[in-house]
Order: sequence, then C-alpha cells, then structure tokens
Amino acid sequence: MKESELKGFFDGDVDAIWLELSLENVAVATSLDSDLPDPVRLTASEMVRLCDAHLDGGLSCEGLQAVAGLILESDNFAWDEDTEEGELVAEVLWGWAMPDDEAPPTTEIVADCRRKLVAS
Repeated sequence: MKESELKGFFDGDVDAIWLELSLENVAVATSLDSDLPDPVRLTASEMVRLCDAHLDGGLSCEGLQAVAGLILESDNFAWDEDTEEGELVAEVLWGWAMPDDEAPPTTEIVADCRRKLVAS
C-alpha cells in the first residue's frame, strides 16, 4: 500500500471497504510505500474515522491492526507529541498495532477508543 492511498482514506477519497480489500493482500498489509511529498499530521478526527470504519462494518479488527502498524512504521504519518490529543493518538495506534496479547483490537476496545478520542 502507498502512503498516499492511506492518506486518501483519511481525506475521504477511498472508503473502508476499499481499505479492507487492499489489506487482504499480505504484501500490502505488511508494507507501506513512502510516496507522500509532505508529512501528514494525524489528529483525533482521523483516529475517529478509523474507529468508524470498523464500527460501521467496513474494516475488520485485523485490518485496523494492520493500518495502525503501517502508520507507526511510516516516517510521513505523525502526531503532535506535545499535546494530550497527540499522546492519545499515539496510545490508540500502539494499542491497536501492538497489544499486550498480540490479538487484534476488539470492537469493544475500538468503541472505547472512539469515546476517548471524541472527548479529547
């Protein structure tokens, strides 16, 4: 997957179903091609969009885990580490990508993350 395609999801250019289908290819789900000319700063709004993609049924728990991992591996996706919102974005991404039990996040966890993100 290309970074620009993932950014396209955040921008509303592609939907959760497209994202899910793209992630079915193992190579796509484990590798992110760097092609963005400028870094993208993620906020709670983008994370809510990911939550909704799962909660509305378009993105599986495994897909959500894969997306979080790809974002964390990218040099072009970032968040404001000096704010509470940025810390929450990082916490959510790390929790989805690298949970203690290594299992994908559950729908209940995603719903809880969404509540925290909306409240931030």
